[in-house]
Amino acid sequence: MNNKQAPLPQAPLRIAAAQAQPVSGDVTANIARTVELTCLAADRGAKLVVFPEKFISGYEPDLIAGDPAKYAFDEHDARLEPIRDVCRQREIAVIVGAATRCADGVSGLHISSLVFNRSGELIEPYHKQHLYSSETKIYRPGTQGCMYGNVVEDASREREEVITALLDPAVLADVRERETVLADFKAHADTTAGGYVVHRLD
Repeated sequence: MNNKQAPLPQAPLRIAAAQAQPVSGDVTANIARTVELTCLAADRGAKLVVFPEKFISGYEPDLIAGDPAKYAFDEHDARLEPIRDVCRQREIAVIVGAATRCADGVSGLHISSLVFNRSGELIEPYHKQHLYSSETKIYRPGTQGCMYGNVVEDASREREEVITALLDPAVLADVRERETVLADFKAHADTTAGGYVVHRLD
């Protein structure tokens, strides 16, 4: 486990939770929607916007498994450039879900959170560690958690496509030691998640 921690921010952080349905089989449309909602979040003063699992790739496992070159991503994928651009232009960080190819490009796929800082740099992604049985047929589990801050857990109760909330530094300090992927905890509450590392988003 990497226990090195980035300094806590000294000012409140406004985050946004984007709630929208991806377009089945249309990666280009989903990236454009990511950019659109990121701009909306920035207009509302957010410095971080978080999207649902596999938002860019879509949720259709047969499509993804049948053509991973089209529906999965790696860190050098040029199709992600519009997201990099909006992060730089609007000075906002983005965490967005996608299927990704393993680092060697041949050994399988991950369910990942792609993390772009406010400079548009894609930093180390989070790969879902605890997969459901249906997911194990296509995806490989990740081995390490990452702390990027914490998402408002009650966001799904709201109806707006983008909601924002203000996190005080004291709240950020309180969540630092917790695994950030709530779905992992709910799926395997009795299983310890892998070690985590801490990344800055600015």
